[in-house]
Amino acid sequence: SCISPGVWVRFQIFQSAAMAFPAAIPAGPAAAVGEVRRRSVAFRRSAWRRVAALASVGVAVAAYLRCGPEPAFFGKKHDEGVYTLVMLRHGESTWNLENRFTGWVDVDVTPKGLEEASSAGKLMSKANLTFDMAFTSYQKRALKTLGVTLEEMDLLWIPVEKSWRLNERMYGDLQGLNKIETVERYGEEQVNEWRRSYGIAPPPIAPDSEYHPKLDPKYASLREHEVPVAESLAATMKRVLPYWRKSIAPELKRGKKILITAHGNSIRALVKYLDNVPEDKIAEYNIPTGVPLMYKLNRALKPVVLPDHAEGLSGTFIGDPEWVDSKLKKVRDQVKPSDSAPKSKKEEPVEAEKEKEVEEVKTSEVDGEKEKSAEPIAEKVKEEVKEKVDA
Repeated sequence: SCISPGVWVRFQIFQSAAMAFPAAIPAGPAAAVGEVRRRSVAFRRSAWRRVAALASVGVAVAAYLRCGPEPAFFGKKHDEGVYTLVMLRHGESTWNLENRFTGWVDVDVTPKGLEEASSAGKLMSKANLTFDMAFTSYQKRALKTLGVTLEEMDLLWIPVEKSWRLNERMYGDLQGLNKIETVERYGEEQVNEWRRSYGIAPPPIAPDSEYHPKLDPKYASLREHEVPVAESLAATMKRVLPYWRKSIAPELKRGKKILITAHGNSIRALVKYLDNVPEDKIAEYNIPTGVPLMYKLNRALKPVVLPDHAEGLSGTFIGDPEWVDSKLKKVRDQVKPSDSAPKSKKEEPVEAEKEKEVEEVKTSEVDGEKEKSAEPIAEKVKEEVKEKVDA
């Protein structure tokens, strides 16, 4: 086995020693002689067990030669990146476009998002990457991104495992709200804490909210305590890491090249874990849509620092550096007001009402001015008529 050759070798050596050497001989000359004779006969009859033990040691040595030494046993550190892991955030979604908090709401990808997925596939193919298995969430923006990416790489045939544990972070009662409007209501500092801090969760989703996950049939099999009502990044990690250890890490240990297509915060949770990012620094890290993030891991599944790694990370974003920087900036600027920011569907009626009110005010002001300007003329006409009558 390649999973733990050091442990295997230790076990087989212990087993061989137990078989090859008899237990302590009891004290006393007579008892000792009788016991030695009895054990000699038994030992000769069990010669096959010694052969089996030696064969087991041979298997363990072969595993060592094939897989290399285990750091914990041989005291050596593996700096070579032997395992390949790539994480990809889904392409632009409809609510990314409208700058709304999405979370567990199952929105679709935009045409631009599909283009980002196709582009990601081309970038990875150009980098000579291939995959043996993929993991993704239950949400359609990640599922569609993965499908388009694998099709671009001619890898639609590889196994794909889906899990709700890779879903986006649950944004609670913020789901559906425009991020700029939320900043104007709560302040930029508070919204950034909800979005990027480690341990602060947003307000929980209302039980009667149309966006509550209990209404989605995808989560009907989840137990009540597994359905989140709001999550911090710390809470997101608590569901992501068990899945990493149980499902993803073993496949990497088997030598498979893995692609994870997921969401900004579920990927940030894995990045924090792999690179051991401090809690007070994780707010500075952003994951752009449609940009592959590649890691090389050693045999202990610890990341190897790549030559062109992203700032503060061991892994590297695949793509032109200027293009990657522009994508990262776009994520950072989501809570900064912009006159050119696209209006959400929620905003459009509100804006239309405001414009209508402004027009009505302007019209009334103009009419008022006309009335005021007409009053002196009317008075003057009345005076002229009166003078003529008196004459």
